[in-house]
Amino acid sequence: MDHHGQVEGAPVSLALVEVLLGQASVLVADRWDGAAEHVLAARGAAAVLSAAFPPPAGVSVAGLGSMSLEECLADAAVLVRKIVWDRSDGPDAVLVADLSWRLAVLGGIFAADGWALA
Repeated sequence: MDHHGQVEGAPVSLALVEVLLGQASVLVADRWDGAAEHVLAARGAAAVLSAAFPPPAGVSVAGLGSMSLEECLADAAVLVRKIVWDRSDGPDAVLVADLSWRLAVLGGIFAADGWALA
């Protein structure tokens, strides 16, 4: 995943997921198949988690404006998979599980388009 650099840790990953899903929400706004609902709900969960566990410094995603919806969701899915292992307990575990589930649902929705979200 070359879009998000060499940063580590759940707070940074959560902030990156929020940024990626923010871009994805713009790119999915014209779909009517439920994808927009899941992207927006995932973005909301990521925003709450990112606010609860802020990164030590601001984050950015190089080339975000030129990323496709598939790239945004695939990169977010990889980061969330790592976060699931890092944040598997505690009160935030439900939001992490919801975020992971919504990205899995999106993977199913987009599989019909021939995508494979990492």
